[in-house]
Amino acid sequence: MKKKTDASYYLGKLEMFYCLEEANCYKSDLPNFNLHTLDCGHMVLLTYFEETSTLIHKFCSVVTGT
Repeated sequence: MKKKTDASYYLGKLEMFYCLEEANCYKSDLPNFNLHTLDCGHMVLLTYFEETSTLIHKFCSVVTGT
């Protein structure tokens, strides 16, 4: 039995090292893949701390059922 994998990815629209098309490729391998793009560069978690921490908290709540 194959285990379902949940994944959440946070990407800046102005990212220099990873591209949006690359992140979308994960969807084929991870059906429960959530992609969040924010208006910034490489430092998504530092630039949008409040927004990303809320998204991470929601993701963890859904995955753990709490």
